[in-house]
Order: sequence, then C-alpha cells, then structure tokens
Amino acid sequence: MGRQLVPLTLDNLPDLPKRCRACVFWELDPVSGDAATQAGRPDLEKESWISSVLLEWGSCGRVVYVDEVPVGFVLYAPPAYVPRSFAFPTSPGFKTVRPHHRYPRLRLELRSTVSWREDVERALDQLLGAVQKDPVLRPL
Repeated sequence: MGRQLVPLTLDNLPDLPKRCRACVFWELDPVSGDAATQAGRPDLEKESWISSVLLEWGSCGRVVYVDEVPVGFVLYAPPAYVPRSFAFPTSPGFKTVRPHHRYPRLRLELRSTVSWREDVERALDQLLGAVQKDPVLRPL
C-alpha cells in the first residue's frame, strides 16, 4: 500500500487516461490543435509536445501511483510551451528578472493583472444579478 509521485516521461505516458493523452488543447495553438484532431493523431502530438518540453526545459508533469495504479497526474510548463495560456484571463503575470536554476527572481506585472479586473467584476455583477430573487410584493 504505497504511494509514489513520479515524473512524467514518455514511458509512463500510457498510464494517463486515454482522453487526456489525446487532448492537446493547451499544448497546441488552435489551428494546429484542430488539424491534429481532424487527422486523428492528437495522441502523437501530445507525445511530441511532452518529448520536446522534456528535452528543452525538463520535467513537465507528475503522475501519482497508489499501489502501482495511476490515480492522478498534473502537467505544467512555462508559458512559452503552452500557446493558449496567453489567451486565458489570468495569463501569467510574472516575468523572470534574474534567472537561477533553483530560485529565479520574479516580478509581477501589475498592469497585466489589473487590466482584466473590470471585466471580471462586470461578469460577476451580471451573474449575481441573474440569480437574485424577484422582490415579493407582500410577505407570505
């Protein structure tokens, strides 16, 4: 009854759920992702992406095993390797100021984080306004 957290490699990639092995939404830009899906080879594109990130950057994920059965996983990579991350409302706001192999110095670009604040507030107001009860004319 042991638990293990191991780096994701091409050897243990088949342990990921089939649906996740074939999903390239974040790994490829929209055009390449659609082309891979239509060609019926998104799993090969995912394998290629993991291979290139492993070679150029290092480990890009972890797999959790309980009693040698995969029970979870996580994928991660720098924003440059995840094309759709920049379109996400909370795209990375940190920039590397001083590179370091273990403890890089980062700076948060506040202008990039504040720019979407109004949009989020407006969406939240619309959402909360849509779920409020209509006023009752007289108590029941």
